[in-house]
Amino acid sequence: MTSPRNLPEQLSGNKNTNPCKSSKIKACRDFYFRKLSDSENDVCLLDVHYRETVVCMDSYEEFFKGYILDEGIRKDVLREDLYKTAVEKLGKLAYEEIFFFKPALCLGGGEDIKYVTKGNGAVHHQVLLQINA
Repeated sequence: MTSPRNLPEQLSGNKNTNPCKSSKIKACRDFYFRKLSDSENDVCLLDVHYRETVVCMDSYEEFFKGYILDEGIRKDVLREDLYKTAVEKLGKLAYEEIFFFKPALCLGGGEDIKYVTKGNGAVHHQVLLQINA
């Protein structure tokens, strides 16, 4: 989970973050940009818990001008309230950390604050990808 209000800044590369490295986005649901051709691109959402990929918008511009600003997206997809509660409970994240569910959702964890902890994002993603292989 990442602060939904900071996501456009993080994905755009400001504040020395790299949008291509999932551990920098600080989410178990990662957004990534795909250049499909010289004139086509999209922004997708990858949920490593369930190995699901969803196209969010057909362009980078649409993503930042509409999708990411939508209150429903911030509530349901980015889990803004859960993020704020996690920060209150566990403190701010260090550079390589993410909030994640323990046990992992694919192992029976729940999307509730009682299952949220924090740790190294790259390690967590690798573990989830190995579990779901």
